[in-house]
Amino acid sequence: MGSVARVESRGGKHFTISCREIPHQLKEGDSVAVNGACQTATIINEASFSFFSSTETLSLTNLDHLKPGDFVNLERPLSLTTLLDGHMVQGHVDGTGIIHSLQKKQEEYIIRITCSHELLRYMIKKGSVAVDGVSLTINELYEDGILLTLIPLSFEKTIFQYRSPGDRVNIETDIIAKYIERFHTYTPATSRLTEDFLKDHGFH
Repeated sequence: MGSVARVESRGGKHFTISCREIPHQLKEGDSVAVNGACQTATIINEASFSFFSSTETLSLTNLDHLKPGDFVNLERPLSLTTLLDGHMVQGHVDGTGIIHSLQKKQEEYIIRITCSHELLRYMIKKGSVAVDGVSLTINELYEDGILLTLIPLSFEKTIFQYRSPGDRVNIETDIIAKYIERFHTYTPATSRLTEDFLKDHGFH
């Protein structure tokens, strides 16, 4: 985790994040996921780094609501030389959801999130979803949202420990589902180059 040290609005927004673990592993131009949204590090100091969020990113994520003192989840990019934990996450947030309820049940944390049908269309029970960049399994799928379970480690190492009902979270759906839909629905434009067209234009 890190915390927001400074926010400046100039077209998009410039953010400075305080954190001890990540900055020494970054260089200018590197990607870093902030609440699951892929951002580009622009300035790196010993205990902080900065990035710029475009208006497009701000419109699709909860980054636009961040203020100094807020905590954020941080993750460096996947390295193809290491084991893949969780599922494949691009850092391309599809939209946001709202925490409906968050309850502790013995050692587990049960979270229900409401989200739009536009997001739910890419979700299945026992499928994967990234919430604020955290890879999670969908335990139940409802008409208006999803139910998730966090183990204690996931809860304690992320900003879920600071979340409460009504908070907005970033949602990235499974990339495989989006590709399947694209392949199924895509219809290429019909070519005008037909046999009749060639004959009409003097080709025999």
